[in-house]
Amino acid sequence: MRLAEILMARGIQTHETAVVLHRPSEPGLRGAMAHIIQNRREIFEAYQSFHSKTATATLRRRAKMLSFAETEPGEMVFVGFYAAEFVGQRPSAEINLDPSVLALHRDYGMDLWREADNESQPWFDVKLLPEMADLAGRLRIRTPEGRAYVRLAENLDAEVISIERASRYSPPFPGWRKLCLKTEDVRFLPNAWATRLREWRGIYLIVDESDGARYVGSAYGAENILGRWQQHCAGEVGVTVELERRDTSFFRFSILERVSPDMPPEDIIAIEHTWMERLHTRQFGLNA
Repeated sequence: MRLAEILMARGIQTHETAVVLHRPSEPGLRGAMAHIIQNRREIFEAYQSFHSKTATATLRRRAKMLSFAETEPGEMVFVGFYAAEFVGQRPSAEINLDPSVLALHRDYGMDLWREADNESQPWFDVKLLPEMADLAGRLRIRTPEGRAYVRLAENLDAEVISIERASRYSPPFPGWRKLCLKTEDVRFLPNAWATRLREWRGIYLIVDESDGARYVGSAYGAENILGRWQQHCAGEVGVTVELERRDTSFFRFSILERVSPDMPPEDIIAIEHTWMERLHTRQFGLNA
């Protein structure tokens, strides 16, 4: 199946529609895209409101746009069908003070504009339309080839990978044995992944990839593994005696062992100590 077939069946006028393929270049923004779409939609809408010179020229000729985001390598998920009205040039200084744009910069690493380079930027007012709303988070296409991220709908011959039964913007949860997360992944976990980690108690491993040093920890309590990992990622340095000397951006998290959700803390700590012994993290690691 091709995207064009779906658009035709839904009565979408391709000659007045652009397709926007969101693939941010900033690693933090790219990794957090599913989180932003699900939890901070106003920030996503702000992100869609300004574009490159070439993309702006295309969008000004089209009244509507189909929005897709790459949340898995090689796949893009449908986010929504929008009206996109060009409202003119907006001063860069004003844009840089917009709370949503500031959040894009502060939380996800998007660069702000320097007035010396661009005194103003073209700005669009985007409004979500009801058409195709039932396919949001369900329709997935193969990432089209080419660098241009705004395309003409009638020219985009995209392959449809699937139309899933339930909406999801993030990849399927890999299971605890395969789970290995970077710090920025922990900070912007998809909702379904966070729910799993909130339910699980267990023993975990942190590896500092700057030098391979290892730390074994245990998690229990109200937020379980999720809460403990979020504590480790809360700042620029870690939260224990040894980890507070280290940059959290190099941390990698994995689960060594899951335990019963009602296991007493003292029993979990005892298991944690056996892992420290087996991995020698007291003598050669970060469990001083």
